[in-house]
Parts: sequence; structure tokens; C-alpha cells
Amino acid sequence: MNSTTGALSAASTQTAGVLPDAVAVTPDGKYAYIPSGSGGTLYGYALAGLPNLTSLPGGPETVTGAADLAGVAIDPTGTFVYVGGNTT
Repeated sequence: MNSTTGALSAASTQTAGVLPDAVAVTPDGKYAYIPSGSGGTLYGYALAGLPNLTSLPGGPETVTGAADLAGVAIDPTGTFVYVGGNTT
């Protein structure tokens, strides 16, 4: 962010599948999860090295039973990640 104008600019980029359309960050701010809008894949990243993202080990995760993911939420304890999608 430009401290004079407040303008935002990309510090780095990270690929998160095809058509990512949502992001959820854990309550402690340590992790972010991004569902791919096509392909049923959930990407997880550690945020400790911002502005660079670090992919979580073992990921991305394939969500069984959903072809196109459409949303993501994290429970208040940061223990569970929930994704929504359809089977088309």
C-alpha cells in the first residue's frame, strides 16, 4: 500500500486453481483457504511469510463429491474448513 495515496498494488501473486471466487482466513490469521471454482480443489496457504504465500504441505486437497466449489468458511476455533459446491 502506498502510504501517501493509499493505493493498493500486488506484492506477489499465487495461482489458486481455476476461477477462485472466495477466500477464508483462520481466526488467528495464520492460514488462508481458497476454493477453485472449477475442479473441486481447495488450496491452503500459510500467511507467515506475507506478502508471499506458502502452500500447505499435502495440498491442494480434492473435495470429494463436488465439481465446482463456490464458497469457503472456517469455524470460530479455526479447526474445521467448510466448502460448498455443486456436482455438475
